[in-house]
Amino acid sequence: MRKTKRLIRNTETGMTLIEVLIAIVLLGIVGLAIISGLGTAFRANAVADGQTTAMTIAQRQLEDLQHQSYKNDGIYTAIVPDSPYTIMSYNEDDSTLIPGVVGYAWNTIDGEYDASINGIQRIKLVIAVPIIDVGEDPEDPSDDTTTYKILHTLTVYKVQIP
Repeated sequence: MRKTKRLIRNTETGMTLIEVLIAIVLLGIVGLAIISGLGTAFRANAVADGQTTAMTIAQRQLEDLQHQSYKNDGIYTAIVPDSPYTIMSYNEDDSTLIPGVVGYAWNTIDGEYDASINGIQRIKLVIAVPIIDVGEDPEDPSDDTTTYKILHTLTVYKVQIP
């Protein structure tokens, strides 16, 4: 009998355990990068949506203000924007936000507040959203403080036409 040598060939195809683990790790890294990118895109979209809404509210208020007659006391009617947005104005020296639409006598030459000027008012509209900081007692709203996140500011001048 003749002995023949047989060559044993490994005909199995596939991946080793190490190759599978490396592929899983790489897929996990890529998946995390994609999810992180989507989260950033969603946040950017929300910010842009808020800015666009604030600008639209400011434009609506400006159009409404153009149809209102000049008021010597400087207090004008504000539109009621959709919640959570609010319309405010800066005071005469831009140090404080005041609810509503308020105009101050304005000296256009000096570019500053001047109570002796009659006939032109500067109105600095602010569209903001309130941020309520809950105090120590969540059940007691009297110790809550409210700050505002300013989304859009628009300066307009109201002129009295004789």
